[in-house]
Amino acid sequence: MGQSKPFNRFSRHIDTFDPETLDILGRAYDLAIANMHDKGQPEAVRDLIADRVMQSARKGERDIHALCRAALRGIALPL
Repeated sequence: MGQSKPFNRFSRHIDTFDPETLDILGRAYDLAIANMHDKGQPEAVRDLIADRVMQSARKGERDIHALCRAALRGIALPL
């Protein structure tokens, strides 16, 4: 699984979250990107997804699917 890229996105938060939570964040990010079918999304969109995952995690969410849904909410995806 593509853990290295997402972990790097969240690794700066190692003082905020434990390693298990960082793994959950990375997996939620991977799932959100996969759901976008990665049609060459700009880096800004990937950053937005990561930020949204973090926002939900800061509110206490730890369910991978809920984090993914929160990250993708409101983003129009091409069919």
